[in-house]
Amino acid sequence: MLILEIVENQKERTSTWKFTKKDSSSRVKPQEHWGKAQRQKLIDRGIDINEGRYDEPMTRAEGMALNNKTLDKVE
Repeated sequence: MLILEIVENQKERTSTWKFTKKDSSSRVKPQEHWGKAQRQKLIDRGIDINEGRYDEPMTRAEGMALNNKTLDKVE
């Protein structure tokens, strides 16, 4: 894998391009989304969560459905 770095020199007001070759084993692994653990806790408590899109907004209908599922487990 080639990585392009742009190095800027503020004193001389110049920039240079530098290519670096790195192997794929040095990649940073993506961090797990914090919502995944919260979803798993709800599933472990018996609340069925069908969605895994953590960064999208929830509609009112989805919120009502989740509330109803939660209340069904409480009753």
